[in-house]
Amino acid sequence: MKRIIAVVLVLLLVLSGCAVPNIILPGTSSGVSQNSSSHIQSSPSGTSSSGSSSENITIVSSPASVGTENTVSGSKLPSGAHPLETDTWCYDRISKEQQRIYKILLSSVNRMAYGWIDLGKCNTETYNEDIAIAYRAFTYDYPELFWVPYEYVVKLDGLGVKVAFSLVDKDNDIETSYIVPLANKKEMQEEIDEITSKIVTEIKDKTNDKMEMLTLLHDKLCNTVTYYDAPITQDLIYTVYGALVWGYTVCEGYARTMKYLCKELGIECLIITGTSKNEQHMWNMVRLDNEWYHIDLTWNDPGLDGDGNPKAPLHPYFNVTDEVILKDHTIDPDITKVEGSGANLGSVGFNFGLPEAKGKKYDYYDYNELNFSDMLYAARKIVSIYESQNFIELALNDKQLQNYEKDKVAFISALISNIYLVSDEVDLSQKDVFFTNTGNTLYIEWNEKTQSVN
Repeated sequence: MKRIIAVVLVLLLVLSGCAVPNIILPGTSSGVSQNSSSHIQSSPSGTSSSGSSSENITIVSSPASVGTENTVSGSKLPSGAHPLETDTWCYDRISKEQQRIYKILLSSVNRMAYGWIDLGKCNTETYNEDIAIAYRAFTYDYPELFWVPYEYVVKLDGLGVKVAFSLVDKDNDIETSYIVPLANKKEMQEEIDEITSKIVTEIKDKTNDKMEMLTLLHDKLCNTVTYYDAPITQDLIYTVYGALVWGYTVCEGYARTMKYLCKELGIECLIITGTSKNEQHMWNMVRLDNEWYHIDLTWNDPGLDGDGNPKAPLHPYFNVTDEVILKDHTIDPDITKVEGSGANLGSVGFNFGLPEAKGKKYDYYDYNELNFSDMLYAARKIVSIYESQNFIELALNDKQLQNYEKDKVAFISALISNIYLVSDEVDLSQKDVFFTNTGNTLYIEWNEKTQSVN
């Protein structure tokens, strides 16, 4: 049989938006070069091939890292992967053949296997699709595997189908590798484990209520992770490692880290792909009391203030319904409905049997009684927290949002007047008041007036 080699570029979600200061990532303390990005310039179809095929491959990557063996096979889930064996949402929603491949890939990646990984006899008509789906499924179920590369190589020969994540094949001009070398993985994993242990312990020491856990986790990540809005030269910026150890990431890293830490806290969480603000995007869904909610950490993180300190976390995309999230997000189609075939699926966005999000009980603003029902109610809420903090978030209904957008100054002036009616000891007219809105969420902050210099 004629040998076929295909190199598949896996979907990499890059979001641009929130501005942050010019950032220099940590150096090589973990032994990872700053320019170890490993990407393929693909043909329009999303696939490339080499050797005797008529298509061309251009690979830009670092030298292949040292692995553990030349060829592996088998179908056991790795004992070294993180716990929650029941957290296999994606695995449970793919075909038996894809599940078989999923387990081989997961086991091999967990050991950072080098060279060709034997997948045995596969369906010669659908093997590329099966591999692409299995790959996406295990990387969504196990986001903590930060070393997984964003490309892999597939070979079909007379003995069956093989795949490689780390390989040097000079005859076909192929050089691909894991994101980090095997020699650095243990130290990097220990860094993640130490930070994870501190976060999880801190949260569990405060509460065992799932909603409170989720709020603490959300706010902790917003306060310790910053959106990375600069040219990306390091694939780790998309990973749990980038978020937790470096403190910088993009939407993919936020979503993977949220999924990973929710798993550690015993909260069921899914990774979702789609678009937002005209960009490819990734966020999460969580389940509380058997109801599902969307949570978008990227857009809830307001970034840093002018002094480089984290701003207070926002919550406009915290436990919202499908109806709310779809106002400014689109959700990629289910794997059963996605347009694409073969290895091309590696660069197409799709999801795995997403549940409906209709829950309202744990909507952040409903749960914390922060709905702006009327001016007097909002004034009383501000007075109640005035001594303990200098900001508040309130959810506006559609009519209030229209009034706010029509004349923002008049709206805030009316609110300040109502506050003074509730308590003459709280006079925001004597403060510098900052206000902004994200969708239907109104954020108000007050500070001492800036003293003018004569």
